[in-house]
Amino acid sequence: MHRRWLTAIGVGTVLVTLGLAAVVLVSGAVDLILLLVLVLWALGGTGWIAAGEDWAVADLTWYQLVGVGVGLVAAGMSLLAVQTLATGGDQVVGGMQAMIAVVLAIQAANHYRGGNITDVVDV
Repeated sequence: MHRRWLTAIGVGTVLVTLGLAAVVLVSGAVDLILLLVLVLWALGGTGWIAAGEDWAVADLTWYQLVGVGVGLVAAGMSLLAVQTLATGGDQVVGGMQAMIAVVLAIQAANHYRGGNITDVVDV
């Protein structure tokens, strides 16, 4: 059951990010950083699909693929935070994006090792 959820969440992530990318492209106000963020998120979702479907990717186990997927989403979120903070955007929003990126990075490392986010608390 757990693995099916990974596939479903991955497919949903990929579809939502592709939809957002299409809206950005159609709007005419193309933001290359935002498109890069969406590409990273779509790749992260693809990692979750790979984990759920047990695809053979570079000799990684399914939980390592989850970690790679979460890491890609974290990278996208950190890029979004940097853009928000560097361009004079709302500092609170940028800070929250950065904190989400940190939590996702911790979660990615723990998933890659075979654990989860609570491993940091339990250490």
